[in-house]
Amino acid sequence: GRTTMCEQTVNLVDGKCLPLFIPCRKDLTLENLRELFLQQLLPGQQWDLSNRLADTLAALHIPTPQKILVVADDLDEVVSTFFDELVQIANDFQGQNRFSFLATGHPLWAQSKLEEYKSSEVLGEWQMPLVPMEEAMQVVKTAFSAQGLLPIYKEINGKLPYRLEQCQGNLGRILKLTELLMAKPDKIEDQNIALDDAVNLEVGRKKKRSTVVIFITVVCLVIALACMAPLFLGGSFLKGIFGGK
Repeated sequence: GRTTMCEQTVNLVDGKCLPLFIPCRKDLTLENLRELFLQQLLPGQQWDLSNRLADTLAALHIPTPQKILVVADDLDEVVSTFFDELVQIANDFQGQNRFSFLATGHPLWAQSKLEEYKSSEVLGEWQMPLVPMEEAMQVVKTAFSAQGLLPIYKEINGKLPYRLEQCQGNLGRILKLTELLMAKPDKIEDQNIALDDAVNLEVGRKKKRSTVVIFITVVCLVIALACMAPLFLGGSFLKGIFGGK
């Protein structure tokens, strides 16, 4: 759910600002992450990847007049120095209305960073409200329909509320449960299987992005740097992400 949200955020702001998308993975080094950042922001220029990003930006001219939104997905998966470098950029450009940052990560990681930077003026947190039952049911129905499995959905529909209740409104769990039931709809009958066990079962199929396009209006956890996108996209941007009117 978080990755889909990040990808769709990039699509939504394209044309309004310059989006830099950093898909973080454990195997990426600090130099890899710096390169992902710089090759999108400064294509065709030469950089020294041994330097901090803030130092590189101070030494090089940023040609684009656009505002810049950096989207870092699963930032907690990589070396913490990269987070520190993004905060440094936010501090250096604070007040210039040039850079904003959107990052996702595990709630415990987020809390640790908020505590670490509690005196910082550029760090904030948003946590998505829980998904109500009606919307959760619609999520499952849409996913089944997109895969041509609507007849199966109709068969298990009566038992879905009980299963979805176990998800406690958590979007990630709803998505995992949906994937499980699409692959193994008979699991809806297993009253003894715990949700934590169910969502960790191998469902045997690759997750298809097309089934979760509707989830762009929900965010599990967002860490925002430099006061986030409303500075240059207007309040309607965050309202759109969170499903506001």
